[in-house]
Amino acid sequence: MAINHYISLLVKGSMSKFRYLELVLLFSFCLAFLLSCEINPETEYSSYKEEVYLEKLDRTGYELNTTLDYSHYPVGSTVYAHNISYQNFELNAEHSESIPFGVVDKNGSLVLRTYYDRNTLLVKFMGKTDEFPDWTWSTEVEPNDLLAEPNRPDDTTRYTFVAWYKDNNLTDQWDFSTDIVVGDTTLYSEWEPRDYTITFDPVDGTVNPSSKIVTYGETYGELPIPIPNNPRLVFSGWLTTNIYGRIARPVSENSELAWERNHTLTAQYSSK
Repeated sequence: MAINHYISLLVKGSMSKFRYLELVLLFSFCLAFLLSCEINPETEYSSYKEEVYLEKLDRTGYELNTTLDYSHYPVGSTVYAHNISYQNFELNAEHSESIPFGVVDKNGSLVLRTYYDRNTLLVKFMGKTDEFPDWTWSTEVEPNDLLAEPNRPDDTTRYTFVAWYKDNNLTDQWDFSTDIVVGDTTLYSEWEPRDYTITFDPVDGTVNPSSKIVTYGETYGELPIPIPNNPRLVFSGWLTTNIYGRIARPVSENSELAWERNHTLTAQYSSK
């Protein structure tokens, strides 16, 4: 009987020691887990932007071309701008305002910036300011390429286009079939005054010639003398007509053009 009681106490003591060890191991595991959470917190993610600037056609600066958005990047990680391929452009890694890399922050405020220079040549087609209001347009050309001849500029009310020249003095004409572009180039346009047809209306009479050409900037020059059909009348001068076909004012050989377009002069007669 005493032996059985001793065995029973021994078993109970062993179970208590096992339970104690189990609790110790569980506590150690929980402590290790808490420490690992403290040392390695869960990774946070954020976003950043990349702005791409391309050089303007006239080389006067850069303009924003594209904004790229990137998301789900670990906060604190270093990211780099992408070298994107753009036709007629190459990356300017030395630009003073470029931001090629940065660290992702929590609020997503990181903005990288890249700048691209044009690798083509610029050709400007210029008007001539002392003859008419100035205008300019530009085009891009590969180095050492021929330049495609542009559409002929529209005539103005006073001038008609002639040709393109390499110099502002209009002495060296550009040949689109042979001249190549070796650097940024400016071409200057030559214009000449327009010709206008002046028609003579003898009313009740005859006139020869019935018309003549007068160039803008010149006077009417020599004018014909009509012969009236009525012998009691004598020619007294030419009169312009306005846009409504009505008599406007007298003109003579020394008069400048009354209208910058084709127009008619009407004979005026008086009694003998």
